[in-house]
Amino acid sequence: MPRELHPGRSRQNYTEFADYDIEDGEDVGPSLEAQLMDEEGGDESEPAPETGPNLDSKKEQRSDSDGDFDMDVQEDQAPEVPVAETSKRSRQVVSSAAAAAVQVSRGSTNPATFVSSKTRKDQSRRLPPKMQLEQGPSTSSVVAPRLTAPRTSKMYALPNPSAHHRHRAIPVFLRKEMVERLEKPPSLFEEPQIASTNSITASQSLTDRISKAWGFNVGAGPVWEIMEDRSCYKEAIDSSTSSGDESSRRPRVYQNISVRPGWEVLSYKDACRYLPTDAVMTDDEQFKPPPKVDCYIGPYGQQTLVAFNMFDSVATCKCLLLSSPFVNSDISPAKYFKDGKSYVFNAGSPVWGVDWCPTHPEDRSGEGVFFHQLETYPMAHDMWDTARNFKHYLAIAPVPSRSHAPSIGAKVSLPSPACVQIWALGLSIPDENAIDDDDPRRDPAEIRCEMVLCLEGGPAQDIKWCPLPAHDRWECVMPRDAPRKLGILAGTFEDGSLSIYTVPDPEDVKPSNHDRTLPVFVKLSEPALRIELEGTSCWSLDWANSEVIAVGLTNGEISVTISLHRMMSLQGCIAVYDVKNALAGGDGPSIFPTHFISVHQSAIRALAWIRVPPTNSAGVPITSGDPTVIASGGYDGVECLTDIREPHGNVVNRTRDVINSTTYSAFAAGPIMIDHDNTVKSYSVSPSMLGRGHVLMEPDGPVWSVNASEYHPQLAVGSADGSCTTTNLLKSTRRGGAVPFLVHKIYQLDYSRKTGELRMLDHFLPQETQERSVNVKGTARTKKEGAQAVGINNSTGVWPQEIGVHRVAWNSGNGLSGAPLLASATGSGLCRVDWLLGRWIKDKVPYVSVPDMRQEVERISDEESENN
Repeated sequence: MPRELHPGRSRQNYTEFADYDIEDGEDVGPSLEAQLMDEEGGDESEPAPETGPNLDSKKEQRSDSDGDFDMDVQEDQAPEVPVAETSKRSRQVVSSAAAAAVQVSRGSTNPATFVSSKTRKDQSRRLPPKMQLEQGPSTSSVVAPRLTAPRTSKMYALPNPSAHHRHRAIPVFLRKEMVERLEKPPSLFEEPQIASTNSITASQSLTDRISKAWGFNVGAGPVWEIMEDRSCYKEAIDSSTSSGDESSRRPRVYQNISVRPGWEVLSYKDACRYLPTDAVMTDDEQFKPPPKVDCYIGPYGQQTLVAFNMFDSVATCKCLLLSSPFVNSDISPAKYFKDGKSYVFNAGSPVWGVDWCPTHPEDRSGEGVFFHQLETYPMAHDMWDTARNFKHYLAIAPVPSRSHAPSIGAKVSLPSPACVQIWALGLSIPDENAIDDDDPRRDPAEIRCEMVLCLEGGPAQDIKWCPLPAHDRWECVMPRDAPRKLGILAGTFEDGSLSIYTVPDPEDVKPSNHDRTLPVFVKLSEPALRIELEGTSCWSLDWANSEVIAVGLTNGEISVTISLHRMMSLQGCIAVYDVKNALAGGDGPSIFPTHFISVHQSAIRALAWIRVPPTNSAGVPITSGDPTVIASGGYDGVECLTDIREPHGNVVNRTRDVINSTTYSAFAAGPIMIDHDNTVKSYSVSPSMLGRGHVLMEPDGPVWSVNASEYHPQLAVGSADGSCTTTNLLKSTRRGGAVPFLVHKIYQLDYSRKTGELRMLDHFLPQETQERSVNVKGTARTKKEGAQAVGINNSTGVWPQEIGVHRVAWNSGNGLSGAPLLASATGSGLCRVDWLLGRWIKDKVPYVSVPDMRQEVERISDEESENN
């Protein structure tokens, strides 16, 4: 008599767990059984989903005061199910699933049920097992489990990100002191009206209010009403002994350091070997001057062709072309845009370094210049009567020619002539070469090249000014042989060194008979500090403050194999230097790094300090300490966060793309880096959200540069497709609300290979970002849906090198009035400065007014402010 199995029980089959990721050492408990029940469905005794007023009340509790959905919607608790009832249904579901699996394994006549793409998409959006147990039973259809599935390891237990949902940035450093804000719209060359206000991190309610208010900005630039300085430097003066204004947060540094002797002023003929040239040589084996750049500027369909020679500049509004007198440029006056607020100029060759020079607030107006000392100080003879008048200085680092192609880690032999140009944006100076000085079309502002630094360390690969004002007081007049300094400029050069120069003031090195329409050519003999490392080259850099600087290295070591083939073994390292004493003492070659950490497997191109003070064991910030965390990206596609107190880096993300740039934003509370498919992504460094990232935008081409400001959350991005774009880092937390996720294209540069002419297009309409969820990467789309989709990339995958936007930089060193300035540089040598301001959606200020938003007046509830 054959043996019969017990009819009331079924043996559990472990093939039913093949679809679930079980961590090593994790037991199959009730949570996993509940997950099986949720995904495969239950019997008719399952309770229906909760509806009615109870659910409505819970939804109201989850909603924010401004109408946006809460970020943590996954954490809401669903109705609890009795344990006994849950276990009973679990056994029933497990038994039915096991029976189905056994039937499939025995070769039943009924084929295995295949999972549709829609069902797989729904399953991929489900929460982890433990969260599904809290959410309660599901009403999904019964699906036969697959027999095999790969096992994956999870890096963290946070829920899967969604393309329609983002977490708010959690501030890392909480400033309790008062800050400053503007009382009226800023102007470039006027004294701003400043008011004292509460910081965004003074309280949690202020953080929520101002962060939400920034999400209502729909303009290309920042809204001036709520800009504030969120920088954190250890040099800041204690607020208990100071007024807490900008001069206290950004004090003067390096006042005891002067310009090194040995500098000399060169004539234009002698300086030609340092300036950009053409790739073609003349008959006498001399390089020709760089060719002019023909570019169409103006509204689409009504553009005007402008021929830019080196050092030419033009404003896109009511303007005249400001031409260099030593070149023949016959351009008639032109009006390009009625509301244009940008300035275009030609550096002569592709530019790979751009940065704004910081100035102290007491010296921006420059009203205290002693003109009565002209007899004892002849070099000040040409100083303009209005002195500085809020002039903004910009450093530009071009390469020698358009055909210049350096190799990673390869050092050039010295001397290698190159230059760094110092441009100034200020009020127009009467020009004797202009057609009519009283022409109403003349723009009141202009940008000119005032000084060219002639160097012999090779072209600069990256340049950064000291982030704090390092210039001498502009109201004092020094002896003739010691000009005042404009600032401290650091750069990595092709000779493999990190060199720091003390830049002289252009006004003090101009001869008495100098033509003010020409730049002055100054040769600097040696840098104030020069750092070289054997077997590697310095490639990227970033200042932590005025004393500490980090350098990204190429670390190329030559090795010889058995077959005598030479190979390059790249190991990307980060070196940290304390340069304060070295700058004062001049002992550059003998300086050793304070930290030397191997982080990447290849050269490091992207580097940025997380400018947050360290904390003690009790969690209290040590504001007098140096930052300790560095964000870096290399050619190995790895993005790391490195604490210099530990001898290794922590991988945040891996991608198959090259990481060309990174920046830190205090508003986003973390670094902004590059992900796959040209995606710009922000990562959080706050402890509760460490490593969590959100997609910000997806340019049409590879990203060359990203930059964030210390005064506002607008991010600037330059890419290889010729576009310069901005977007808001503090977008609303939920897509589909009143404010869309917008990306603003500032300009687009195009190139014609047939004619060799460029075209610069402006005034684009903002586009709404079309983010893709990580859970639906492989979702197919029909041709009809693809044609109707909005924001699909229709551009080519190959772009001319002339149109690439290599560098973008916000002005973060000249106060609130200079924060809307954005500088960008391209591969054609054309550079641009834009004045960008945002606006509120529907021109309505959130929370009634800015004083109410900042809680400067009597506090009102969020409900009352919304009703008003």
